Amino acid sequence: MIALVLAGCGVGAPVTEAALPEPARCPTAGEWKVTGRLEDSAIDEASGIAVSRRHEGLRWVHNDSGGDPRIYAVGADGKDRGHVDVKGAEAVDWEDIALLPGEASDSLVVGDIGDNAEARPFVVLYRVPEPRPGLDTSVQAERMLVRYPDHPHNAEALVVDRRGELYIVSKEKHAPSTLFALGPFQAGEVTARAVASRAFEGGGRGGEKVTGGDISPDGRWLALRTYPWIWLFPVQAELPGALLGDPCVIVPPVEEQGESIGFTANGLVIVSEGRGSPLQELQLQ
Repeated sequence: MIALVLAGCGVGAPVTEAALPEPARCPTAGEWKVTGRLEDSAIDEASGIAVSRRHEGLRWVHNDSGGDPRIYAVGADGKDRGHVDVKGAEAVDWEDIALLPGEASDSLVVGDIGDNAEARPFVVLYRVPEPRPGLDTSVQAERMLVRYPDHPHNAEALVVDRRGELYIVSKEKHAPSTLFALGPFQAGEVTARAVASRAFEGGGRGGEKVTGGDISPDGRWLALRTYPWIWLFPVQAELPGALLGDPCVIVPPVEEQGESIGFTANGLVIVSEGRGSPLQELQLQ
């Protein structure tokens, strides 16, 4: 089986298959399946993915840094469903995208949160109404400027819980990742709050660096990915408490540079950077 669901590692414990027995509380997983490849050659650095709840089989993706402020609609089969320019936005280092829940589920939030040099005085979130693929060619964004309480952080994971509370998970070079709480989206400027931290170890290739995240539609699971692993944290109450618990760990398939992860209605979807990258899905039960 390509996908192996494991758990039982404590904070800071090395991640090895032998050290992680499979407890009953972890979901069972099938095998990773390629559902298609990205058809649009303009998507060459897919850095974030979100699964639409309004349009069946649709995924929203975006490129990393250096491109236009643009989101791309793709089918589950990777087919091009059109792109949409985000007006009032700048693509400094877009790293993740999330779907707001509940009554606000017609909105997407794009996280311009990358900062490899750890020098940006603030990072930016952009909220846009979810476009109509094939009809909307542009959407107007609202801006939320985020300052950290201590110093600049690099980050690639943006998640939103079922109440609409936004969180950023930092990608640290030589330290545990920090979970920053932002509150609900609001136009203007906010100061993030550090509410939890976690070391992600094992696997080599920068295994401790968080490159993407999402929360399941029912709010029960927080998924964070590093290059060699996908970490599933059960959410019992508040999100910060989940990050301190024992996760289930999933082995992803080999990718060129896998940074994106999203929840489908019944599992996970991932996509790597690179033109023509495969969309790969895993069912969870």
